[in-house]
Amino acid sequence: MKESNKTTGTSAPDQFYIVEPCSSAGGFEIYLKNRKIDLKKAEPALSAIGMVGASLQAVLIAKVDGCALSVYASGRVMMKPGEGGKRLGKTEAQALARKLMAVLDEAHALV
Repeated sequence: MKESNKTTGTSAPDQFYIVEPCSSAGGFEIYLKNRKIDLKKAEPALSAIGMVGASLQAVLIAKVDGCALSVYASGRVMMKPGEGGKRLGKTEAQALARKLMAVLDEAHALV
């Protein structure tokens, strides 16, 4: 992880940071600051803005705005382009991260 690839959100639902773990992968990771994700509450929230493909005890697999998401109870979210999708840019990743955090916060899924 390069420090220059790190973005921080600061408003209430944006208490997270985004990293680009590998520039060739085309994806980003969101890490929550001192919070976790209640996957049972996250599932209906993500279903309202996208599609949930699988819900397991430790991870929720979803697709939102054409991006594949792996949402972990630990407070980590991996965002990757969907099948045949173009590489995510930093601006798109930031916008999607804010959207996800706002929806999860509204659903009381951020604990």
